[in-house]
Amino acid sequence: MGHCFSIEIEPWEEVDQNEQQMEVHRSLTDDASKPNAPNASKCLSQSSDDEETSQSDGQVTDADKVLRSHESIDLGKAQSPLDIVTVTVNRSAPVAYQAMDAAEQTANPLKFNYPDLLRGCSIMNTGFTVQVNIPDHTKCNVAINQEQPYHLRQFYFKTPSEHTFDGQRFDMEMQLVHENEDKEVAIVSFLFSTKQRYEKPTLMLRKARKSMVKQAKSIVVQYMREKANRNQSDDDEEDDDDPLHQAIDDDMAQDVDDDSDDSEAEFVTAGNARKQSMVPSNDFLKQFWSELPIQQTAKEAVLSRAISFDYLFECASNDFKPALKNNEIGMDMKFFEYDGSLTTPPFTEGVKWMVSKKINYISDKQMNELRSCWGNGLNSRNTQEYNGRVVKLRNECSLRGYFFN
Repeated sequence: MGHCFSIEIEPWEEVDQNEQQMEVHRSLTDDASKPNAPNASKCLSQSSDDEETSQSDGQVTDADKVLRSHESIDLGKAQSPLDIVTVTVNRSAPVAYQAMDAAEQTANPLKFNYPDLLRGCSIMNTGFTVQVNIPDHTKCNVAINQEQPYHLRQFYFKTPSEHTFDGQRFDMEMQLVHENEDKEVAIVSFLFSTKQRYEKPTLMLRKARKSMVKQAKSIVVQYMREKANRNQSDDDEEDDDDPLHQAIDDDMAQDVDDDSDDSEAEFVTAGNARKQSMVPSNDFLKQFWSELPIQQTAKEAVLSRAISFDYLFECASNDFKPALKNNEIGMDMKFFEYDGSLTTPPFTEGVKWMVSKKINYISDKQMNELRSCWGNGLNSRNTQEYNGRVVKLRNECSLRGYFFN
């Protein structure tokens, strides 16, 4: 599996913790039948009656049995997922989240460097979830708190959602797994509900990107003309300090990535397809939903079309502020952030979690198609104890505007 992020090891084999760090998505089907599988922290149990989706609604699958088998081993004090509390109702409950102030967000920014299109992605059914793998060469990453970037490796789905808001569980959770050069993990998570209102894409983010591309082209042309007419002298060294020059060299200046033209056509195609259905589908998921592998697969299959996360980011935001000087588009996409763990064996801690505050729409048809991929069972872990941790709310982040070839 060329693009697969997982490290295949024998179930429950005792290996170094760091080596286990990235074994997030191995199939758990065979594990459930092993008589010596160890127990660990409490997993799936029936949710409260007022939860949107009960954990008991699905069948008990082999994956569910493996998660349930972990009930006694102490895995640490920073496990995931969490019930994110927005209102403290009693003293025994965890405190509500803390909002980051402007100074903290400026000092510790969250920046998404996602191109408008990701080509060459592949999809597979692990028997535990459906997983989309991102090619290694793709320049798709997120920078957190000015640390080294975390590269998007894959994303996958949990039903019902693992994270909850004030005890409320939702139909599905999509988790985007990132890894930096030190093999540290950051997961960006989005929650979905069939009860959420459908939002038709306005393409505001797409238009902001294209506007910045046009402005960048104009500035590049002007810059290169001035440079060609300028006499070569020692004064040229000062020009290298120009903010624009820092982002442009001779190769980059030849052209700006024209993927936006292709992506515009793909957006239109998706829109036309949507008109053929009386019940709308989630537009981000629609890009690859027809290629969901309904049975467990031994190999990944390359998707027939590119994926754009602009659909997702647009529906999770309300405002976009392009800044050509910084090549960034400011977004009011809000995230709950905390330090936690993987939610599948080996439940390794040290994972940075960012859970989107906005609940996204998914159609009943899409939801049923996804759950059928693993026998309509459960593949989500129950919420864990806070143990003194604090969840913080980030109110803004940014997206890189345009990409050079």
